[in-house]
Amino acid sequence: MSLELPVKESAGVWLGVLGLDWLIFGHADLVLAFALALVVGLLIYLLRRRKRRREV
Repeated sequence: MSLELPVKESAGVWLGVLGLDWLIFGHADLVLAFALALVVGLLIYLLRRRKRRREV
């Protein structure tokens, strides 16, 4: 089994959080955006892994 991390999805979440932060507050919190992107990426990875195991 190869380790397929959802890099594109995590990057999209990171950019989305940065953009929303910048539009609402006038500045972007890089650490918060990075933390949220990591959490979402981990959730996507775990859900895909769970789905793959159920299919086998």
